[in-house]
Amino acid sequence: MTMLAEKPLAYTSSRTTRRRFAPAYMEAFWKGIGFTPSEQQRLILTDDHMEVLVGGGYRGGKSKVAAQIATEQTVLFIAQYGPQAAGHVAWLVGADYERCRAEWNELAANLEKVY
Repeated sequence: MTMLAEKPLAYTSSRTTRRRFAPAYMEAFWKGIGFTPSEQQRLILTDDHMEVLVGGGYRGGKSKVAAQIATEQTVLFIAQYGPQAAGHVAWLVGADYERCRAEWNELAANLEKVY
């Protein structure tokens, strides 16, 4: 799963890192949406690279982690641009709709909890 935005998310001085919530805020955010990451998931979620390759088995939590990152990036985008964020488009990219369905469902559920 990849999340792309129409505008570049220039939150840091480096093009290879993504902006993240402060660690204390991230913990509160996870608690607010009812998510408790495993240690392996926490390593992925706290990595600040723009691209992270994740592998795992069936029911390993890959979609849940991808949705957490997408939720974080969506909230940060809205926080940065405020009302100007309305109408922008982001994409969950996969070979077909079915392969992005789990991420989409998790992202939608997370955003409902945030709203």
